[in-house]
Amino acid sequence: MLDDSSKDSLIKSAVHEVIRAYTSGINHAARLELDGKSRAEALRQVCPDPKKDAQLVTTLKATHQRGPHPATPLPSAPIARILLDEAFNQLGLLANDPQGSLRRWLSNTFEPSAIRRALAICEAKHAKGGL
Repeated sequence: MLDDSSKDSLIKSAVHEVIRAYTSGINHAARLELDGKSRAEALRQVCPDPKKDAQLVTTLKATHQRGPHPATPLPSAPIARILLDEAFNQLGLLANDPQGSLRRWLSNTFEPSAIRRALAICEAKHAKGGL
């Protein structure tokens, strides 16, 4: 539905409708690479039934242990913690983790190489104004 209450709202609603129609068309059109099925049909075939999925989630929640999980820290945890402390300091995030529990968990769970890659992504997004 187009909103013609102002020029800006008319433009935004028109663009929204064009994008909606386009994506609907490409998602429901038969695709050669999917043996004549649409993207929506192919997705429905590979995705689980929502009712079965809800049952699985209910079962998992019922059997999942709550509370703290004892984790064996990785051998590289001290190095990862140094990386995280420096990064949190440079990004101004120390106030968000004053006791260091998030940094402790991250350093115990992830290798320094994975932390470096994540920090590179954060720095790139920060440089573009995304964070």
